[in-house]
Amino acid sequence: MNVIFCYNKNMKKYNNKSWSDHEINMLKKYYNTLTIDEMREILNRTESSIRSKVHWLRKRGWTFHEKV
Repeated sequence: MNVIFCYNKNMKKYNNKSWSDHEINMLKKYYNTLTIDEMREILNRTESSIRSKVHWLRKRGWTFHEKV
């Protein structure tokens, strides 16, 4: 029995890096006060990464500072 494995060599390789405590605290402090583009530059994360982390934290009871 011959088995041939074929996979996509052009698939993007994701570089998942963990969120540090400092990044989470920055996210909590500035999420509702800065735009998502400003948050991307500060945290060096993608928009989807930031939104996913906020969703994950909210599910666990975290709250974020409101706009002043």
